[in-house]
Amino acid sequence: SSFYVGTYNIDNRSDFFNVEMGVVCEGSKELTSDLLRSIKVRLSKAHRIVGEEAAVNFSGKTVDVYGGASAKQIKKMKLLTPLFRPFEPFF
Repeated sequence: SSFYVGTYNIDNRSDFFNVEMGVVCEGSKELTSDLLRSIKVRLSKAHRIVGEEAAVNFSGKTVDVYGGASAKQIKKMKLLTPLFRPFEPFF
């Protein structure tokens, strides 16, 4: 068994200026199994955004799109979001 874990920034500069890194592991069934198990655990806790104010968990059940943030935190997010919209093409 083998796997590769690496990074890559999806933007125009990454191809030319940024140094990315990665790790290749070959021949370790135990490490490959541990990594796969870890990925599955993380996915089971992940939420997929399916709309402007909607999210679902790994099982497809509707969950809080804000991940349990307080009303004050949500208000702050909504106030700051428009300030970052002009930068979206760079992300």
